[in-house]
Amino acid sequence: MAEWNESGDNVTAGAVDAGSLKLNGEAFPSVWEDDWHIVGAEGEPDYTDDWYQVGTGCRFRKRNGGLIELNMNASVSVSWASKTAFTLPEGYRPSMQLEGFGGWGTRPAFTIGTDGQVRVLEIFSSGGTELKGWMVFSDGATSESIGGAKGLTGDAGPTGPAGATGPQGATGPQGATGPTGAQGPEGISVPVAGVVAWFKNLYGTLAANFVECNGQTLSDGESPLNGMTIPNLNAGYFVRGSATAGTVQADQMQGFKTDGSVVDGSGSVVGSPAGSGSRRTANAVEAYKSNLKDDGTNGTPRVGSETRPKNISAVWVMRVK
Repeated sequence: MAEWNESGDNVTAGAVDAGSLKLNGEAFPSVWEDDWHIVGAEGEPDYTDDWYQVGTGCRFRKRNGGLIELNMNASVSVSWASKTAFTLPEGYRPSMQLEGFGGWGTRPAFTIGTDGQVRVLEIFSSGGTELKGWMVFSDGATSESIGGAKGLTGDAGPTGPAGATGPQGATGPQGATGPTGAQGPEGISVPVAGVVAWFKNLYGTLAANFVECNGQTLSDGESPLNGMTIPNLNAGYFVRGSATAGTVQADQMQGFKTDGSVVDGSGSVVGSPAGSGSRRTANAVEAYKSNLKDDGTNGTPRVGSETRPKNISAVWVMRVK
């Protein structure tokens, strides 16, 4: 697809449409992909041998849609010059060889090859030879038909179905600490001066608001008990319920009597039922202890220096703050 005009005017398929370029009845796209490339300028194709520009010279550019616009105004004045005036670079060459006539004076026929060479078929020796005119052709990479301007983007289509879930991403940084929540209900707590048993052998670290009940004077400015004496419960005391606290009692045994005489190891009587006198002494108690026998069910009687129930030891501790 190509149109050629010797004068450089706008061209249509048969007639000039004033002020606008058309081909095959349709307007050329007006969007340029690049600026004019001037033959002979730095970084652009150069003229061959004795060819030189006349006026604005030869130039080319690409329109949107793959159309190449070529303006030529060049001359050569010697008959032995190369017939190739210049060569179009890749991307600006026709998809097939083009032929045309252009210039004035001798009006040489010319071709534009798929290799980009712009050649005259003959150089005349008299009067010089010129190329002058304007041409539009396809670069071969796009359709040779000329369409209108690109339409507006249509509405987005419906959203497609969701794709498969991707792999778990990397863990992000920890976020800022949120606000403190509301205070929960109060739990079960030991009151200040309350006492609990502590199995120190299982876990030997005591909480900071507790002390052992060892009879010491408390020295803790943060405690309401500061300066008071902590009861010495760990000296072998059982804690007994009472209307008051802190009263210490020594061990004792309820009074009793025996139903028969108590004899010592030699057979001598050392005590008698509800008897009186000096014979009811500690000797009688010791003699009585020595006469305790196994009843065949509960084992040998256990006697010692105190009267106590079956027990297990623990360390008494008190909450002080």
